[in-house]
Parts: sequence; structure tokens; C-alpha cells
Amino acid sequence: MLVCVPDSPDSFEELQPTPGPIIPAREEHAQGIVDLRNRIARWLQGRGIDQWREGEFDPRDVSEEIGRGEWSVIESPEDPTVVLASVQVLWEDLRIWGKQEEPAGYVHGVAVDRSLRSTGTGPALIRHAEKVTRDSGRSVVRLDCDVNSPRLAEFYQGLGYLPCGTQDFYVAHQDFHVTVLRHELRLN
Repeated sequence: MLVCVPDSPDSFEELQPTPGPIIPAREEHAQGIVDLRNRIARWLQGRGIDQWREGEFDPRDVSEEIGRGEWSVIESPEDPTVVLASVQVLWEDLRIWGKQEEPAGYVHGVAVDRSLRSTGTGPALIRHAEKVTRDSGRSVVRLDCDVNSPRLAEFYQGLGYLPCGTQDFYVAHQDFHVTVLRHELRLN
């Protein structure tokens, strides 16, 4: 079990990205989430960052996750099936965090199309995930990022997330080594 000393809660800020609202994903967004992830994976790989790989997401799996209410998206104003940003919130993450006594929201799949760079969309997705977590009655949000992505870890820390260590895991013929972070929310 990973344990972190809590940081002091930051005030909640509702940020709105420029292209449209963050909404619960619908069935027709499944392929768009996969396409967004693949575009970003190609971009990362082209810069020598081995965090995501094209083809890691399957639209059938994403569709099931959408059915469970795990995904939120920003859709393109021109074509609602095109996903410009996404975030996934889970209620447990045994692979990375193990069994935890404290209920939490686990944030994954934070993806922002390059066309939305510097619009505040990334922080808005994280704050949205925090709101989803808070609305469920949980007061802790946990997330992770590749240890070779210090800029991403700094981004999360700038949003109030506290590094808690590192964790190794293996998925689909790939080893991962991630930094794990957490953030305490105010419930009132």
C-alpha cells in the first residue's frame, strides 16, 4: 500500500476551456477518445517520450468504460464525435496504488489535443476530475505520470498534487515506472 502525508487542501476553482464544456462521454465518443490518445501518443513518441503508445486503447474497452460513467470529454464544436480533450475517473486503481483504505478518485486518460495548447484545458480537466471525485463524497484524488516526464509531474504539483513515491507495473508487454501523486479536497 502506498501512503502519503496529506498536503493542505487548495481552494476549488472551476476553469472552463475555450472550445466548449467538459461533458460526460457518450457511446459515440469512444472512437474519438481512442483517436485523441493515438494522436498524442504519436506526438510523444516523435519527441522520444515513451509514455503512451499508439494502439494502447481499444474502442470496445473505452465504450464499456463510458457505460460505467468513467469518461468526460470536450467535443469539437464542428463534429461532436471528434474528441478534443478527455479525462477518466476510476474509484480504485489496484494495479498502481494497490488496495487503499481511504476512498479516492483515480485520474487517468488526461489528454488534450495540441490545438488546445495553452488554453487552460489541462487544468480544467483536472479540476473537473476533482469535482467528480468530490461529488461522489470522496476527498482524495490520486494520479500518476511516467517518471521520465518531470514536466508533467511539475504540472500536477502546480495544481496542488503531492508526490508520494514511484511504482512499477507491467501492462501489455510494457513495463511502466510512474511517479504517484495525491491531492486532498475540501468537501464543503
